[in-house]
Amino acid sequence: MEATLNLPYEVKVIGASFTFFSVTCLYCSNFFFKDFESYKNASEKTRRNWNVSLFYFCERFASTVHAVVMAIITSVILINNLEFSHTNPIWGKPYATVTTFSIFIGYMLEDLLMISTYIWCGWKTGLPDIVHHVASLVVATSVLKYEFIYFIALLRAWTECSTPFINIRWFMMKSNMMDSKWYLWNGIALTVVFFICRILIMPYLYVIYYLFYDQVKTLGYLQLLIVMGMTMDYLNLTWFYKILFTLFAYMKNLKRE
Repeated sequence: MEATLNLPYEVKVIGASFTFFSVTCLYCSNFFFKDFESYKNASEKTRRNWNVSLFYFCERFASTVHAVVMAIITSVILINNLEFSHTNPIWGKPYATVTTFSIFIGYMLEDLLMISTYIWCGWKTGLPDIVHHVASLVVATSVLKYEFIYFIALLRAWTECSTPFINIRWFMMKSNMMDSKWYLWNGIALTVVFFICRILIMPYLYVIYYLFYDQVKTLGYLQLLIVMGMTMDYLNLTWFYKILFTLFAYMKNLKRE
């Protein structure tokens, strides 16, 4: 008899996600961006910096791919499961959420591996990212294990809608495209999308916590995961302030010129 390895569905999806984003990060991104117009037009110094920082560059590309995938999936799920917002947002389980969070965990594990590589190579700014990724993994795995706050976690994952604009801005900065009109329009789009998917949902989430507090109390010590979400809200407010400040300063500088 042949031995078969019957892995849980979540483990299979996590493994597939980890493999996909690893391949995307290590191979596809370098091949694609060597033919990217901005890369061709970049200065030799910029190209050299890109090549030296290839790991970071590839991570940004993989991050963009993951953000687009998550934005599409979470948007579809949320639109088709709005009834959970007023019936059972704490214990309700929308369709396809297990797959969604398994994909998310696979990417976070891959990204955590990349960041650890940065630190090994002397990149000193990776520690805060490691803390963020570990916290995200704790929340995502807890959601899968205990099968709770799926709807709320989906809203948190929906914030990935703003990530592509953040990465595009980084690519443009590295390409010396800050004088381009596309840099300005991307900054405006980033501000609007960031506000909608990260700031505007905050009051909505706290209203849910208040209206369904009887269910929230049943979570016990797992309520600490909600507190972690509140910490992210503080960070999002801080980041949004910086985004607004940068955009207004940039537009003011354009008027002067």
